[in-house]
Amino acid sequence: MNAPVILVIEDSPVIWRLIRASCEDMGTFEWEADGVTGLSAVRRVMPDLVILDIGLPNLDGWGVLAGIRTNRDTATIPVLVLTAHADSASREKARTGGAQAFMTKPFRPSDLRTTIGLILDATRDSTSS
Repeated sequence: MNAPVILVIEDSPVIWRLIRASCEDMGTFEWEADGVTGLSAVRRVMPDLVILDIGLPNLDGWGVLAGIRTNRDTATIPVLVLTAHADSASREKARTGGAQAFMTKPFRPSDLRTTIGLILDATRDSTSS
């Protein structure tokens, strides 16, 4: 079985490196630093999971999430919103926008690993049934 491809759309190189260092054994990682190139990468790479920041340049994470969900080819790709926006309105917007999970920064690497594992397991289970 091939390693899952995880696309991280995050404008902070520090957060990107932390995500990759925390989870590098969980799959193959790709990184984009802004919303426009991130959304384009989703369509090009067709990842098994997108980890999505909200405060992105050029196109915010809400626009990226909407772009993923409204494209027939990418609509079912799981999205984990990982953001500094810790308010309940952002959590609700992620849920109604179709994100599978929502986490806030700063995050514990063990919590991120657990969440990624649950999403990838659920995806594998749904494709094998």
